[in-house]
Amino acid sequence: MTMQDEPPPPPAEVPAGWEGILEPGEAILWQGQPAPGLRLVDFLDRRAPFGLVFAGFAVFWMANAAAMSGNAPGPMAWAFPLFGLPFLLIGLNLSIGRPLRDALRRRTTFYTLSDRAAYIATRGAGARKLDRYPLDASFRPTLEDGDPGSIWFAVAEGEARRGWRGTGAARRYSSVTVGRSRIGFEAITDARGVYARMLAALRAQAGMT
Repeated sequence: MTMQDEPPPPPAEVPAGWEGILEPGEAILWQGQPAPGLRLVDFLDRRAPFGLVFAGFAVFWMANAAAMSGNAPGPMAWAFPLFGLPFLLIGLNLSIGRPLRDALRRRTTFYTLSDRAAYIATRGAGARKLDRYPLDASFRPTLEDGDPGSIWFAVAEGEARRGWRGTGAARRYSSVTVGRSRIGFEAITDARGVYARMLAALRAQAGMT
């Protein structure tokens, strides 16, 4: 039997759970998750100091209200201080709410790199979501080195808000997009190694087009 007569190699086995998702011949190069737990960098937010002050003021007000209403009859003794509870919750949300939500999101996020695309899978509240980012000419990964490190390759568009902006003759009613956020493999171990595999896959894809 000549080499021309040899049968082609069998297709790579599709991992469990990826049936109907991977393209024919697409191979998985790496899989992982973000590093778990809270990170100090998550608390470096300009809203956090204001939230702490807001929460501290709410606690101070509630303590004073409880002292002043200690001799009040019936439920007034404990109902009046509770008026400060919404302000306490707002302050805690501004200071530690986002880091806690981000930590929870990372626990239910899964990353996959194939030789043709980057995948981000999320799970929460009974729903699952899978986003695919093809390794095409528009794919521009950026390495944020560290341990853990991150690889960013897309941007999520924020919310468009309209309003008056500018002053004087330059004042205009226009819209601006707020809340843009980066998308990628966040807080992963061996980010540099995954980045090298991603670049190699990009070069291979460019050579095939």
